[in-house]
Amino acid sequence: MSNNNNINRKETLLFVFSGTGNSLYVAQKVQSHLTHSRIISLSKALSEQKLEWSAPQIGFIFPVYFRDIPHVVEKFLKNISIKGNPYLFAIATNGGEGGHPFKLMNKILHKQEKKLHAGFLLAMPQNSIVGVDKLHKHEEIIQILDSSEMVISDIIECILQNQENHKDFVKPTLSNRMMAWGGKFSMFRVLNDRKFRVDEEKCIGCGICQRVCPMENIELIDKKPKWNHNCECCTACIHWCPRQAVVNVGTEGKPRYHHPEISVKQISSY
Repeated sequence: MSNNNNINRKETLLFVFSGTGNSLYVAQKVQSHLTHSRIISLSKALSEQKLEWSAPQIGFIFPVYFRDIPHVVEKFLKNISIKGNPYLFAIATNGGEGGHPFKLMNKILHKQEKKLHAGFLLAMPQNSIVGVDKLHKHEEIIQILDSSEMVISDIIECILQNQENHKDFVKPTLSNRMMAWGGKFSMFRVLNDRKFRVDEEKCIGCGICQRVCPMENIELIDKKPKWNHNCECCTACIHWCPRQAVVNVGTEGKPRYHHPEISVKQISSY
């Protein structure tokens, strides 16, 4: 689908998917160092069928899911049409297990005779608390965020100079493939949004869960959330709820996390 509004040969386009704000924060840092740049919700562009894009630089910024790219990122890449020959880069935030997200991205892009010129794995605080609690402790979160700033600066310098970076293009092992498949099966078939519920004694009907969902998967009925089975398991609704009223398997009583520099307004409006 052609859309002239999607074509700007002076901009850097930053396609972002973010639940708890780590990837959005990185996108904002990158944007602040580029003269002309635009942050675009990857999931909204997909749902609105804005699929034809052109710019000198195009970046994809997203969290690693089970050592690979989120399903919505994969679907977006399979459906978009990239015009010209832009500098393509990706930044994959992760909780310490970077995996191999760029291999699949290049496999998809190859069908358009495109490839990533650079891919960067960036360690950020973990936010996984469904099923198994992998959330970092507060002191670890502060340390990880501090350490990430220097890495982000290095990434920005590479982007500004259109440098190639393939050091994080890791070939997936059989073990990694099996772990990725098992994790995705567990999350999307076992711990999916059919397991979400709301503690009605805690819920105040503020609607934040609906606002922060990047998939627009939540509607409010009588001021209570209802999930509509278009979930990416980003857990934004769990982590952003101010009363910890949104729960899934094993999340009761566990600390929540969202990036301290990102607000509800920012995560819900990008």
